[in-house]
Amino acid sequence: VVSSKTLDGTFVSARMIEDDVYTVVRNSISLPDSTSMAIWSVMDEVYEDHFWGGASSSTRMAKAELTARIRPIIADAVFGMDRTDLLPAVTHEDGEKEAIIDCTDVFHTDATSDAAMTTVVHIDLSADEIEVTGDATGILAGSTTVYASTENMYVAQSSFAWWDGSSSIDRTTRIHRFELNGEKTEYTASGEVDGYLHNQFSMSEHEGLLRVATTYDDWWWGTSSNDDKSGNNVFVLDAEAEDMPIIGELTGLAPGEQIYATRFQGDRAFMVTFVQVDPLFTIDLSVPTAPEAKGELKIPGFSSYLHPIGDDHILGVGMSGDWDGRLDGIAISLFDVTDFS
Repeated sequence: VVSSKTLDGTFVSARMIEDDVYTVVRNSISLPDSTSMAIWSVMDEVYEDHFWGGASSSTRMAKAELTARIRPIIADAVFGMDRTDLLPAVTHEDGEKEAIIDCTDVFHTDATSDAAMTTVVHIDLSADEIEVTGDATGILAGSTTVYASTENMYVAQSSFAWWDGSSSIDRTTRIHRFELNGEKTEYTASGEVDGYLHNQFSMSEHEGLLRVATTYDDWWWGTSSNDDKSGNNVFVLDAEAEDMPIIGELTGLAPGEQIYATRFQGDRAFMVTFVQVDPLFTIDLSVPTAPEAKGELKIPGFSSYLHPIGDDHILGVGMSGDWDGRLDGIAISLFDVTDFS
């Protein structure tokens, strides 16, 4: 080992473009034990007075009281903490710990996707030793799924990945955009779509647009009444606008099923959903404001990974099965998509 640095937080994902490495880490602020004990004491009192068997109005009163009583406790603790204990930091070979971000460089949007901090850290691999260069970029948001083009990184957090057990569930995914520019990497925009993502292949940037594939269902039984939205969707967002608005959408594909694989290729998309048999959908994105499902092929089993082979074929890797949904092994399939319909 010739060089070593240790970053605070949980590793989410990373991308390397030439000698630039962009690492996404997730941090939660660790409060002193005495502060945590004081918070729990307040919560016990408020829960006993309001929550158990209370009406919705009582719940609102409880949340207001919690905010009023807990906020000063946390503020006192935070103002007494060292900067390197409060913010993400890097530890050098000699044990010295250094904050990699300033408080004034941590952004927040109008809607919180998680009570956490996500930081994009630039690392320069062209030097003889690892160098964590420049100021990192942070946002008060969670991060579970990362997609990157050569110019931008998109960090997404679905509501099902952070639900606290008491808040209402909106079944949405918040997406945050970071412009990749070496040391000058910066947060530029945030947007929101209905549903949750399967993996990083559920996002794709193309000609200034971000295409996102989601599944919308009640992942926690009885938590939502919006069952009319059930199904799988493709949203097209204006990635260059500050609020990344949705400019086109295709919703409600295969209600009751969920996405097992997605792949975008230029102005085309391929989606696999599954419950008993595997429909492979072909989706036309040539008119961004009006995405259109063009074709559908049902076969037993499902593909969990799709890979373009030229312009006319898609390779699918997944599981084989029968028409009743029983799976019996691994399957590798080649689809001819010359006739996109």
